Amino acid sequence: MYPKKNSLHVCLALLIVSATFVVISGCSAGKAALKKGDYYSACLQSIDRLRSSPTNKKAIETLKEAYPLAVNYTKQEETGLTQFYKQGNYLQVYRNYEAMSNIARNIITSPGAMKVIPYPNTYTDELNKYRGLAADESYRMGEAALNINSRESAKTAYYNFLQVQQIDPNYKDVNNKINDALWLATLKVMIDMAPISGAYQVNADFFYTQILNYTSSTLKDKFIRFYTPSEAQEYQINPDQVLQVGFYDFVVGNVYDSKNTYDVKRDSVKIGTSRDKSGTPFDVYGTVTARVTAYTRNIDSRGLLDVYITDYTTNRSLASRRFTGGYTWATSWGSFNGDERALTVDELAMIGRQPGVPPPPQQLFVEFTKPLYTQATDFIRSFYSSYQ
Repeated sequence: MYPKKNSLHVCLALLIVSATFVVISGCSAGKAALKKGDYYSACLQSIDRLRSSPTNKKAIETLKEAYPLAVNYTKQEETGLTQFYKQGNYLQVYRNYEAMSNIARNIITSPGAMKVIPYPNTYTDELNKYRGLAADESYRMGEAALNINSRESAKTAYYNFLQVQQIDPNYKDVNNKINDALWLATLKVMIDMAPISGAYQVNADFFYTQILNYTSSTLKDKFIRFYTPSEAQEYQINPDQVLQVGFYDFVVGNVYDSKNTYDVKRDSVKIGTSRDKSGTPFDVYGTVTARVTAYTRNIDSRGLLDVYITDYTTNRSLASRRFTGGYTWATSWGSFNGDERALTVDELAMIGRQPGVPPPPQQLFVEFTKPLYTQATDFIRSFYSSYQ
């Protein structure tokens, strides 16, 4: 069914209002940035608006006003930062000229903006002038942070050296410095899986493998690395922490049988036929009864999992938690005496069953560890989130 004429008018009106709102919002955003003194954003937002609407008056006005202010601000910043130099100033000057160069590239790719600013300056000379100074500055800052020889300062050094690489990929030995800083900033954790001992012939390797996969994939972070004991030995790594996971106590296959006997009946059941005085046959209805015996077998498996995180050097406990998991396998069957017609559909199905064959102990062990895995990984993720 097509919409009525009035409905079409409403739809068109809404579309026009929506489009107008988008245009106004884009222009308003540029004006808002300009009022806040964010000349770079004001330029970029007005340029972007002129791409889709080359004659937009507000965008033209914003760009006309914001671009000279951005140029003037960049020059003033250069004078102030280089005249009263302190560490980090050359990098700031370089970033300012990068921003102006980016504005120029955006203007050149926007015909509407080119009509407003026909000859934008790419500041190639200024970028060449300060590139080396900014790289030197960031490199020295990185070395100073690296020499503090702490994990947090190494993170700072890592980002300083990354800045150098972004400015000049071939600068000195910056790639080696990045690797050195990253290694020092990385928390190295050895995962120790306690072996299972006791009377149960079960294997926990599957569970430990899941934990290892979780730490190496889901928890993957450039500042955290997890190692098995064999890997730590092979690569001669002295870990910072030890993450120990082990089953403290568990039972597999505790059997609990129960029996419930009860009487059932059903009314208005045809129990035979008879004849009236004229010899006409008719059905006879009455109540039928039965005695049902329902059997249930529950096989219960449950256990405790300990997770310890300790400092490798001092053996000081950093965090620990004990988790409980459980799983119950169940089967039911039954028997009866009496009239089958008294039974419900569910009771008939139960009586027709044989006792189920329970899973082997290993499968029961796997089932009760599933909630333990979720609890343990949530705890591990929460603890190491602060190290990322």
